[in-house]
Amino acid sequence: MWLQLLLVFIAFILLKKYQAKGDTKKNRDNYVSWLMLFLIIQSGFRNVAVGTDTFAYYRIFESVKVSSWNDILYGFYEAYILGKGKDPGYALLQKIFQFVCPYYQLFLLCIAFCFFIPLGSLLKRELSSLKELFLSFCIYQTIFYGFFSITGIRQTVATIATLIGIKYILESKLVKFIVVILLASFIHKSVLIFLPFYFLSKLTKVKLILLISMISIPFIMPFSRSFAILLSSFSVSSNYMSYAESDYQTSGAVNFLILILLCGILVYLSKRKFPLLISDYVVVAIALAIIFTPLVWVDPSLMRVVQYYSIFMLIALPKAIENLKYRGINREMIYLIFIIVLISTIIKNNTSYAFFWQDMVLESVYL
Repeated sequence: MWLQLLLVFIAFILLKKYQAKGDTKKNRDNYVSWLMLFLIIQSGFRNVAVGTDTFAYYRIFESVKVSSWNDILYGFYEAYILGKGKDPGYALLQKIFQFVCPYYQLFLLCIAFCFFIPLGSLLKRELSSLKELFLSFCIYQTIFYGFFSITGIRQTVATIATLIGIKYILESKLVKFIVVILLASFIHKSVLIFLPFYFLSKLTKVKLILLISMISIPFIMPFSRSFAILLSSFSVSSNYMSYAESDYQTSGAVNFLILILLCGILVYLSKRKFPLLISDYVVVAIALAIIFTPLVWVDPSLMRVVQYYSIFMLIALPKAIENLKYRGINREMIYLIFIIVLISTIIKNNTSYAFFWQDMVLESVYL
């Protein structure tokens, strides 16, 4: 928690510094570079005890060291011919990395670098003010920090592919898009849920799509368990079936649903008055995130499906909030309230953090 708050404070100081120089493209690009550097350090320099599974991934990394290349390649045969095991591409990725460097900490740093560089490029392209960038950074620290920065390494690697895939979507390079997503599916099969986005992102009546997604939530909820089971039948995740057959629900799912619906409402209002304010593909992504979010009520781990699309909140929310200045509302007050809510959420979550050179106790499950 302390590092998140510190980075938000430093980001605010830098915001004021660059605003004093002028809200130019050069200053925005430099600001993004600093923000991404903070996130790379935060994720790449974390202690193995940080997060729910960083240490579990450390064990996997060490086990790959003693595995032969034949063992690694046989994993593909087991997964795709014998139907045993899953996602053998991650072991191959680690083995290739270990051929160059055997240190897990540098592996974490490399993953962080590969994730935040394309994320930064996306923010540079879509956000048009320093204040939007600061809001996006705060939203990341509040909502996505626990998912991409300190846990879920395979998911993070798969999301790297989707961020690269956006470039190919905008350039209408279908073959390259498919190749990138299919390669990522060897690391995390859930990324296959992103394949249809190439075609869905080309849709034009995005306001209608967003409106339908929000209205459809009450009708989707009763079928969320069946949909989760359907996903498991397509092997999006080997764990989905067991979760889908349970009665598990969380307050976190409710909170996230409220948040994504709020985002959808703000984006819809923005697109009605200023159609060019937010890119159409971002609006479609938010609509898909809304549609998939009820799955989290069945199984919190299904958030991995939602995250491929909900990450576009980093663009949509700052844009939509910025649009409030055109509606006779005190924009500065809206910003202040929003930032206070985000900071309060960070404090409430109280996520433990330590750098790799500091002492930190492992979770009891590993002791």
